[in-house]
Amino acid sequence: GEYDYVNNSEHVRAFWEERVKEVADYDNLYTLGMRGVHDGAMKGAKTVNEQKQVLERVLKDQRSLLASYVDKTVANIPQVFIPYKEVLDVYNAGLEVPDDVILMCDDNYGYIRHFPTAAEKARKGGNGIYYHISYWGRPHDYLWLCTVQPGLIYQQMTQAYERGIRKMWVLNVGDIKPGEYQIELFLDMAWDIGEVKKQGVTKHLYRFLEREFGQSVATQTLPVLLEHYRLA
Repeated sequence: GEYDYVNNSEHVRAFWEERVKEVADYDNLYTLGMRGVHDGAMKGAKTVNEQKQVLERVLKDQRSLLASYVDKTVANIPQVFIPYKEVLDVYNAGLEVPDDVILMCDDNYGYIRHFPTAAEKARKGGNGIYYHISYWGRPHDYLWLCTVQPGLIYQQMTQAYERGIRKMWVLNVGDIKPGEYQIELFLDMAWDIGEVKKQGVTKHLYRFLEREFGQSVATQTLPVLLEHYRLA
Protein backbone atom coordinates (compact mmCIF):
# COMPACT_ATOMS: atom_id res chain seq x y z
CA GLY A 1 0.00 0.00 0.00
CA GLU A 2 0.84 3.67 0.17
CA TYR A 3 3.92 4.76 2.15
CA ASP A 4 1.67 6.88 4.36
CA TYR A 5 1.79 6.77 8.16
CA VAL A 6 -1.48 8.62 8.56
CA ASN A 7 -3.68 6.37 6.44
CA ASN A 8 -1.65 3.17 6.20
CA SER A 9 0.43 2.99 9.38
CA GLU A 10 -0.23 -0.69 10.05
CA HIS A 11 1.39 -1.85 6.81
CA VAL A 12 4.21 0.71 6.91
CA ARG A 13 5.09 -0.35 10.46
CA ALA A 14 5.02 -4.02 9.41
CA PHE A 15 7.43 -3.14 6.59
CA TRP A 16 9.80 -1.48 9.07
CA GLU A 17 9.45 -4.36 11.53
CA GLU A 18 10.38 -6.94 8.89
CA ARG A 19 13.50 -5.00 7.99
CA VAL A 20 14.63 -4.47 11.59
CA LYS A 21 14.28 -8.20 12.23
CA GLU A 22 16.42 -8.94 9.17
CA VAL A 23 19.34 -6.71 10.20
CA ALA A 24 19.13 -6.86 14.00
CA ASP A 25 22.22 -9.09 14.36
CA TYR A 26 24.50 -6.68 12.50
CA ASP A 27 26.23 -3.47 13.56
CA ASN A 28 24.02 -0.72 12.15
CA LEU A 29 23.32 2.97 12.34
CA TYR A 30 19.53 3.36 12.24
CA THR A 31 18.03 6.43 10.57
CA LEU A 32 14.89 7.58 12.39
CA GLY A 33 12.05 9.65 10.99
CA MET A 34 10.09 9.57 7.77
CA ARG A 35 9.78 11.37 4.46
CA GLY A 36 7.92 10.42 1.30
CA VAL A 37 9.15 8.28 -1.57
CA HIS A 38 11.53 9.72 -4.19
CA ASP A 39 12.92 12.40 -1.86
CA GLY A 40 9.51 13.98 -1.34
CA ALA A 41 7.57 15.15 1.69
CA MET A 42 5.60 12.64 3.74
CA LYS A 43 2.06 11.79 2.68
CA GLY A 44 -1.03 12.27 4.80
CA ALA A 45 0.15 15.35 6.70
CA LYS A 46 -0.04 18.72 5.00
CA THR A 47 0.82 21.39 7.55
CA VAL A 48 4.00 21.64 9.60
CA ASN A 49 2.01 20.98 12.77
CA GLU A 50 0.42 17.87 11.26
CA GLN A 51 3.82 16.62 10.13
CA LYS A 52 5.20 17.24 13.62
CA GLN A 53 2.46 15.12 15.19
CA VAL A 54 3.09 12.28 12.75
CA LEU A 55 6.86 12.41 13.23
CA GLU A 56 6.50 12.29 17.01
CA ARG A 57 4.51 9.09 16.59
CA VAL A 58 6.99 7.73 14.02
CA LEU A 59 9.97 8.28 16.33
CA LYS A 60 8.19 6.58 19.22
CA ASP A 61 7.13 3.59 17.10
CA GLN A 62 10.51 3.15 15.41
CA ARG A 63 12.35 3.17 18.74
CA SER A 64 9.84 0.66 20.07
CA LEU A 65 10.79 -1.68 17.21
CA LEU A 66 14.49 -1.20 17.96
CA ALA A 67 13.90 -1.98 21.63
CA SER A 68 11.97 -5.13 20.70
CA TYR A 69 14.47 -6.60 18.24
CA VAL A 70 17.90 -4.96 18.76
CA ASP A 71 18.44 -3.86 22.38
CA LYS A 72 15.94 -3.27 25.17
CA THR A 73 18.06 -0.30 26.24
CA VAL A 74 17.33 1.68 23.11
CA ALA A 75 19.83 4.41 24.01
CA ASN A 76 22.63 1.88 23.38
CA ILE A 77 21.65 1.61 19.70
CA PRO A 78 23.34 4.02 17.23
CA GLN A 79 20.60 6.22 15.77
CA VAL A 80 20.51 9.40 13.70
CA PHE A 81 17.80 11.92 12.82
CA ILE A 82 18.35 14.12 9.75
CA PRO A 83 16.16 17.25 9.56
CA TYR A 84 16.50 17.57 5.78
CA LYS A 85 14.53 19.98 3.54
CA GLU A 86 10.95 20.26 4.84
CA VAL A 87 11.82 18.18 7.93
CA LEU A 88 14.03 21.05 9.12
CA ASP A 89 10.89 23.22 9.30
CA VAL A 90 9.23 20.56 11.44
CA TYR A 91 12.27 20.34 13.70
CA ASN A 92 12.37 24.13 14.05
CA ALA A 93 8.67 24.02 14.98
CA GLY A 94 9.58 22.15 18.17
CA LEU A 95 9.87 18.48 17.25
CA GLU A 96 11.56 16.74 20.18
CA VAL A 97 14.28 14.29 19.18
CA PRO A 98 15.43 11.82 21.89
CA ASP A 99 18.66 13.01 23.52
CA ASP A 100 20.68 9.91 22.64
CA VAL A 101 20.02 10.27 18.90
CA ILE A 102 22.65 11.93 16.69
CA LEU A 103 21.27 15.14 15.21
CA MET A 104 22.55 15.51 11.66
CA CYS A 105 22.22 18.75 9.69
CA ASP A 106 22.89 19.11 5.96
CA ASP A 107 24.17 21.63 3.44
CA ASN A 108 21.54 20.98 0.76
CA TYR A 109 23.52 23.05 -1.74
CA GLY A 110 27.05 23.75 -0.57
CA TYR A 111 26.37 25.77 2.59
CA ILE A 112 25.49 24.16 5.94
CA ARG A 113 21.99 25.32 6.86
CA HIS A 114 22.05 24.79 10.61
CA PHE A 115 24.76 24.74 13.27
CA PRO A 116 24.21 23.33 16.76
CA THR A 117 22.85 25.63 19.43
CA ALA A 118 24.29 25.45 22.96
CA ALA A 119 21.51 23.01 23.91
CA GLU A 120 22.16 20.84 20.85
CA LYS A 121 25.90 20.76 21.56
CA ALA A 122 25.10 19.35 25.01
CA ARG A 123 23.06 16.46 23.60
CA LYS A 124 24.27 12.99 24.50
CA GLY A 125 23.86 11.86 20.91
CA GLY A 126 26.06 14.59 19.50
CA ASN A 127 25.87 16.28 16.11
CA GLY A 128 26.66 15.27 12.55
CA ILE A 129 26.77 16.65 9.02
CA TYR A 130 25.51 15.34 5.68
CA TYR A 131 27.41 17.17 2.92
CA HIS A 132 26.96 17.02 -0.87
CA ILE A 133 29.54 16.99 -3.64
CA SER A 134 26.88 15.56 -5.93
CA TYR A 135 23.34 16.88 -6.08
CA TRP A 136 20.15 16.07 -7.96
CA GLY A 137 17.56 18.80 -7.62
CA ARG A 138 16.97 22.52 -7.52
CA PRO A 139 18.46 25.05 -8.20
CA HIS A 140 20.34 22.78 -10.63
CA ASP A 141 21.97 19.37 -10.77
CA TYR A 142 25.66 18.64 -10.57
CA LEU A 143 26.13 14.94 -11.13
CA TRP A 144 28.68 14.14 -13.82
CA LEU A 145 31.23 16.89 -13.13
CA CYS A 146 32.42 17.71 -9.63
CA THR A 147 32.24 21.50 -9.57
CA VAL A 148 32.43 21.83 -5.78
CA GLN A 149 35.24 24.21 -4.86
CA PRO A 150 37.68 22.48 -2.45
CA GLY A 151 38.06 25.79 -0.62
CA LEU A 152 34.33 25.74 0.09
CA ILE A 153 34.51 22.21 1.48
CA TYR A 154 37.46 23.24 3.64
CA GLN A 155 35.71 26.39 4.93
CA GLN A 156 32.39 24.68 5.62
CA MET A 157 33.81 21.60 7.31
CA THR A 158 36.25 23.65 9.38
CA GLN A 159 33.31 25.76 10.55
CA ALA A 160 31.32 22.60 11.27
CA TYR A 161 34.15 21.12 13.34
CA GLU A 162 34.76 24.32 15.28
CA ARG A 163 31.03 24.67 16.03
CA GLY A 164 30.69 21.20 17.52
CA ILE A 165 29.73 18.93 14.60
CA ARG A 166 32.10 16.09 15.40
CA LYS A 167 30.11 12.91 15.97
CA MET A 168 29.62 11.81 12.36
CA TRP A 169 30.35 13.18 8.88
CA VAL A 170 28.67 11.73 5.80
CA LEU A 171 29.48 12.73 2.21
CA ASN A 172 26.97 12.37 -0.63
CA VAL A 173 29.22 11.40 -3.53
CA GLY A 174 26.95 10.08 -6.30
CA ASP A 175 29.27 8.91 -9.08
CA ILE A 176 32.70 8.49 -7.50
CA LYS A 177 34.77 9.09 -10.64
CA PRO A 178 34.70 12.92 -10.90
CA GLY A 179 34.94 13.48 -7.13
CA GLU A 180 38.05 11.57 -6.08
CA TYR A 181 39.88 14.61 -4.76
CA GLN A 182 36.90 16.12 -2.92
CA ILE A 183 36.27 12.74 -1.27
CA GLU A 184 39.89 12.59 -0.10
CA LEU A 185 39.85 16.17 1.21
CA PHE A 186 36.64 15.54 3.15
CA LEU A 187 37.89 12.27 4.64
CA ASP A 188 41.33 13.67 5.48
CA MET A 189 39.64 16.52 7.37
CA ALA A 190 37.44 14.01 9.21
CA TRP A 191 40.49 11.91 10.11
CA ASP A 192 42.90 14.70 11.12
CA ILE A 193 41.64 18.23 10.50
CA GLY A 194 44.74 19.73 12.10
CA GLU A 195 47.04 18.18 9.51
CA VAL A 196 44.95 19.53 6.64
CA LYS A 197 45.00 22.98 8.26
CA LYS A 198 48.81 22.87 8.36
CA GLN A 199 48.99 22.10 4.65
CA GLY A 200 46.25 24.38 3.38
CA VAL A 201 43.94 23.35 0.54
CA THR A 202 46.26 24.18 -2.38
CA LYS A 203 49.18 22.19 -0.99
CA HIS A 204 46.85 19.33 -0.08
CA LEU A 205 45.56 19.29 -3.68
CA TYR A 206 49.12 19.41 -5.07
CA ARG A 207 50.19 16.46 -2.91
CA PHE A 208 47.19 14.48 -4.18
CA LEU A 209 48.14 15.22 -7.81
CA GLU A 210 51.82 14.47 -7.18
CA ARG A 211 51.03 11.12 -5.60
CA GLU A 212 48.69 10.08 -8.42
CA PHE A 213 50.51 11.49 -11.48
CA GLY A 214 54.04 12.47 -10.50
CA GLN A 215 55.72 15.82 -9.90
CA SER A 216 55.85 17.07 -13.50
CA VAL A 217 52.17 16.44 -14.25
CA ALA A 218 51.12 17.77 -10.84
CA THR A 219 52.96 21.04 -11.47
CA GLN A 220 51.24 21.47 -14.84
CA THR A 221 47.79 20.33 -13.65
CA LEU A 222 47.49 22.33 -10.43
CA PRO A 223 46.89 25.77 -12.06
CA VAL A 224 44.40 24.24 -14.49
CA LEU A 225 42.37 22.76 -11.66
CA LEU A 226 42.56 25.94 -9.59
CA GLU A 227 41.18 27.92 -12.52
CA HIS A 228 38.48 25.29 -13.09
CA TYR A 229 37.35 25.60 -9.47
CA ARG A 230 37.49 29.41 -9.64
CA LEU A 231 35.20 29.41 -12.68
CA ALA A 232 32.92 26.78 -11.15
